[in-house]
Amino acid sequence: MKKSKVLIKCVFMAIVISLSMVSCDQSEIGVETPQETTNIMGTKLDLVNKTLSFDNEQSLKNLLSEIKKIGFSTTRSSSTGSSTELLQLDGFHSLYDTYVDAMLNAESYYDREGGYEEFKKKYSSLYFPEHEDDFSAYLPVSDPMLAHLLNNNGEVIIAGKTVNMKDVFSYKQLEELGLTPPEEEISVSKESSISNTRAGNLYYPGTPVVLELKKRMTYNNRRIWFDHFTLGVRGNTPQLSAGLEICFRKKGFLGAWYNHWALTKATVGVGGFRLVDNVTKDGPSSHNHMFDIPGRALVVKDLFRPGEPPMFEKHIYGEAQFISDAADLRPYVFIAHFHSSLIQSY
Repeated sequence: MKKSKVLIKCVFMAIVISLSMVSCDQSEIGVETPQETTNIMGTKLDLVNKTLSFDNEQSLKNLLSEIKKIGFSTTRSSSTGSSTELLQLDGFHSLYDTYVDAMLNAESYYDREGGYEEFKKKYSSLYFPEHEDDFSAYLPVSDPMLAHLLNNNGEVIIAGKTVNMKDVFSYKQLEELGLTPPEEEISVSKESSISNTRAGNLYYPGTPVVLELKKRMTYNNRRIWFDHFTLGVRGNTPQLSAGLEICFRKKGFLGAWYNHWALTKATVGVGGFRLVDNVTKDGPSSHNHMFDIPGRALVVKDLFRPGEPPMFEKHIYGEAQFISDAADLRPYVFIAHFHSSLIQSY
């Protein structure tokens, strides 16, 4: 009887020790505090649970400002490279990386039954407004450059606290950011010969179609339109610049229009200067071409005001030609005229 009690006691102790060891193992497995130190453009940051950590909000703003100076992203443009490539940051998957991956794979989902629902579930951290026939996925932050610094859920750590930086929650916001398709439409029957600009040169083979600013052209399952960055001073120099936006959408299953990965090629001239020369871009809409304006390309008017500082009204008149790799759009060369002006003093 005594031996039996001893045996039971030993078995009990063995079970307790075993459970204790399992508990320790599970505890060690459950403690997930991976932390690395990384360097972005000279700024040292902690990467905690795959999320960038900043000492305070100002340090985030300072880094964002420095990144923008290198010129690969603006408020309305989008870089197509991953955050790892652009920021040279390993082991980090940003919200922008999720967007890039979604755009690369969009056509394989939207063009089949049930695909959109799968796509929306897979990329649930993006914004899906589902406004009328626009079923595109959008970045849920108004500044695409910021998206390069956010984790897949749109978060950063500031002063030890996890902060969600998503700030786009309505289609109206997307419209104000200039990211949505225009409502007005032109007909493909508006094909015409090229204007007298550049003595009528046509830089690409195909039927020329003159597009109108912020008016879309729909042909079969494709839409295309253009917008432009107005004449202005950008960055830390007095250099005047402007830009062209080439925008597009594709129609998928049951008439849902969506953004996707595509290729375009463009040439842009202003005042007799070819400022974009047969440049190819690939990525989701929009494809943005920024360019500095030579002084001789400006049309300048002196606004004489007696006794007042000199003021000048400066104008640019430009023409862009571009083509798309989309099957329905390949037969066409798209012609886009634009004009922009500003008043400056010296």
